[in-house]
Amino acid sequence: MGCRPPAIKRAKSAGKAGGMSQETPILRADAATLSHRLEGPVGVFVDGENLKSWAAKRIMALVDAPSDLRLCRVYGNCDHLHDWHTVPGFEIIHTGVPGNGSGDIVKNAADVKITVDAMEFALLGQGQTVILCSSDRDFTPLVWSLRKLGRTVIGVGEAKASERYTAACHRFVTVSGPGKSTAKAAKTARSGIDEKIFRLVEKLGGRDTGCPIVALNPEMRRAEAFTISSLPNPADRQWRKYLTNRPDTYRVEPKGPAARVWIINSAAR
Repeated sequence: MGCRPPAIKRAKSAGKAGGMSQETPILRADAATLSHRLEGPVGVFVDGENLKSWAAKRIMALVDAPSDLRLCRVYGNCDHLHDWHTVPGFEIIHTGVPGNGSGDIVKNAADVKITVDAMEFALLGQGQTVILCSSDRDFTPLVWSLRKLGRTVIGVGEAKASERYTAACHRFVTVSGPGKSTAKAAKTARSGIDEKIFRLVEKLGGRDTGCPIVALNPEMRRAEAFTISSLPNPADRQWRKYLTNRPDTYRVEPKGPAARVWIINSAAR
């Protein structure tokens, strides 16, 4: 299969590895900002059957600032790993083929192995921050289990990831591969609550003048039957916190009751 895992090492130039496109994917978050927020030893767990190897450079950018990288693994069947074996710095964990020699494929084997290894990483005290790289909403229970153990969870995936999954993470970094237009990726990402906020800001103040934050709650209740307290992530259950937790999309100023919100994601215009 040619699927021997390379030695784990820091790979600032992962994007130059053989077989990888030189076109820079889209990142809807500031990797440098996230890097300095990583706490304690870090473990990276990549669903290689779900997220393709073009995401490698962006994943490594999250830990490019000084941090203690303990694990950096890609999981999946070698026949479906989208050239991950060509990327330096990632250990390949081969899953999906039983040891009985039958050649049958075990369904969801990568998901199960990631869950087991991530929980072991947390329970044995091997690290504080888990970077979970997948767009699969089935990892939502894992995210909450890690958070209950006091671990920081940063998700990485495409815009198609479900809102329930992305909201469960402390922070979710949305990436888009080469060949996908910025506008298309932004439109896909504008789902759920963000799509509603965009419409409301345009209605109440427009993109240039912004919208009073105090107007969001009553208007969202009336027009959308939505309350911010219904979100699954406790860190997002207040309007100001929800908006300021997404500095790549919203600008909030000034402090105090007169605060207004602007949409700053130009690709979404």
